[in-house]
Amino acid sequence: MKKCSHTISNMTLNDIKTLEDVYQYFSTSVKDTNVLDDIQQSSELPKNVHIQLDAVR
Repeated sequence: MKKCSHTISNMTLNDIKTLEDVYQYFSTSVKDTNVLDDIQQSSELPKNVHIQLDAVR
């Protein structure tokens, strides 16, 4: 796991049963963005919805 820089959560580890499961897991690309960033950059966002990533409260 250290060589791949890809950790496995306990929840995911419980689902891994075969070598194919391991291969599929480590073949999955890792995204370093969060969900709000992805939604904000999406072209499918309705015009009346605005996302403020650094909102002041």
